[in-house]
Amino acid sequence: MTFIDFFAGVGGIRTAMEAAEHRCVGFVEIDRFAVAAYRAIYDAEGEFYASDIRAIDPMELPGADCYAFGFPCQPFSCSGARKSFEDTRGTLVFEILRLAAVRKPRYLFAENVAGLLTVSRGTALGTILNAMGELGYFCEWQLLNSAIKLPQSRPRVYIVGHYGAPPARAVFPILPSDAEPRLVCVGNLNIKGLFQSANKVYSPDGISPCLDTSADRPNIFLPDGRVRHLTAREKWRLQGFSDTAFYKAAEVCSDAQLQKQAGNSVSVPVIYEIAKRLGD
Repeated sequence: MTFIDFFAGVGGIRTAMEAAEHRCVGFVEIDRFAVAAYRAIYDAEGEFYASDIRAIDPMELPGADCYAFGFPCQPFSCSGARKSFEDTRGTLVFEILRLAAVRKPRYLFAENVAGLLTVSRGTALGTILNAMGELGYFCEWQLLNSAIKLPQSRPRVYIVGHYGAPPARAVFPILPSDAEPRLVCVGNLNIKGLFQSANKVYSPDGISPCLDTSADRPNIFLPDGRVRHLTAREKWRLQGFSDTAFYKAAEVCSDAQLQKQAGNSVSVPVIYEIAKRLGD
């Protein structure tokens, strides 16, 4: 199956989709540092690229079976102002639908923060699902925590729209039994277990609080009693990226940008669990 990677960031969705044997035919990303990292990690030579989704003519896009997108979350996040669609970033999801209305990909695959369920008195998600439905997409969705696959508590809403009719095989629900947690090496420590602290400090045998874009948290409590910040590479690992991908990005981006990119990214193994259920 072919896909276009919208709001691509550093390509977490692409990594997962390609692992599920889907093929990327283009990407869209406005942040120049993320674009530099993306081009360093992936062989995107000759693929469609655009920086601003608002300027894309739908007929410019290559044919694709799936539009995959983690649309901007700040308007819906509990850590932000929560202006929903009053924030212009919140309306960018409808740019995807503008393109889909003309090109009609078989699938729409979206990711966003759990706050999407509660912002605007719970109407934001319904507005998006209704808009997809009006275009002919049968939608299913699930709230999943990245802790099913990674040592990070990161609840996210995942939406899959199927064009034309309900799917013969539903993507959701994905159950813990389908996606067991795995050990992830962070620094010299193996992170596992279910310990979490509200003050953004976690133990070597615990699950990290949700990563954000700041460079100074979360911290890790070491066995000898010291506390230190997670490194950028550790944060990339907590999102499921390989060290190879991180080092390629590190060649073209500063540490501050790498920290931000980790916080903005999707959790790769969770996307993979969904991606392998897409297509025939």
